[in-house]
Amino acid sequence: MPQTQSALPYGAPSRLPSLDGIRALSILAVLFGHLAGTRGAFPHLRFMGSIGFLGVRVFFVLSGFLITFLLLEERERTGVISLRGFYRRRMLRIFPAFYFYLLTITLLKISGVLHLPWGDLAISAGFLTDLRLTDWNVGHFWSLSTVEQFYLLWPALLFARCTHAVTTAVVAMLMSPLLSAVLWKLNFPRLGMFFLSVNAIATGCVLAALRKRFHANTVYMSVLSSRWIGLVPVITVPLACWEGHGAVLFYGVTAAGIALLIDRVITIPCGVAAFLNWQPMVWLGAMSYSLYVWQQLFLNRYVDNVFTTFPLNLALSTICALLSFYFIERPLQSLKKPSARPAIETARALLLD
Repeated sequence: MPQTQSALPYGAPSRLPSLDGIRALSILAVLFGHLAGTRGAFPHLRFMGSIGFLGVRVFFVLSGFLITFLLLEERERTGVISLRGFYRRRMLRIFPAFYFYLLTITLLKISGVLHLPWGDLAISAGFLTDLRLTDWNVGHFWSLSTVEQFYLLWPALLFARCTHAVTTAVVAMLMSPLLSAVLWKLNFPRLGMFFLSVNAIATGCVLAALRKRFHANTVYMSVLSSRWIGLVPVITVPLACWEGHGAVLFYGVTAAGIALLIDRVITIPCGVAAFLNWQPMVWLGAMSYSLYVWQQLFLNRYVDNVFTTFPLNLALSTICALLSFYFIERPLQSLKKPSARPAIETARALLLD
């Protein structure tokens, strides 16, 4: 069994490796799925949307893991979870780029460049995009809406030291694919998608909450450190693209596979996982939220505008993301309260979706 290196274990002052690299792979999958079919780019094939959705599911699992990990670490270190501090950090991380993008879309609508209902803008501003179909230019916020709704409840459960918090997460992880399948059958696709997203987030929460127990299990650690774990992504990607009978149920297996791989590259950040810690991948991962917010305006295969034409659309997505990251998001990170544990605060600053 190869020697493991568990980065940022409970109580250790270090930084989780590989996380930015995972985000980089995730945003690349989303960009690939959205770029396909835009004018001048490669054709859009059916499986490409599934690849983009797989990238979003990786974000979901990672978000559930990291936020739960940091909240539990805070409670272990200080004896309490500061909900006020959590939501303050969350607002500083998510709101500036999000609302500046919505302001830009609003101005483009007023100027006649874009045509979308005012109701879609209002729904997006309230983080309710996951509840109904909206215009493409704000449609990507369905994933962010689901995450923000989830985190209205989950930190409160952990704050209250609810003995059933982890049990609730386990039940959500196991039952949400079944509930989603029923809702799809009843022709409620938006709700079905919502519970698939809950499945992925809850899977990450369970990994963080039970990771100490998992690592104390010799069978689990044997699997985690085995070279055969390379078969997990080989299985996970086809399952994520499966659209036939039982596809919704396979998404639960996909989320579990993603969680296992995340634990692997965090615990054993060597070998192939070293690529995730390559500086360009780390930089791209840090930029992933900015890219997620701005790419939707330009990577639109449903319209034929100059700014949605490849490669200009990709260049404009990158430029807007860079401006957002360096001139809006990063300056506001300085408003966070200083901490005696700078490494932990650095990790908190990386809470993305």
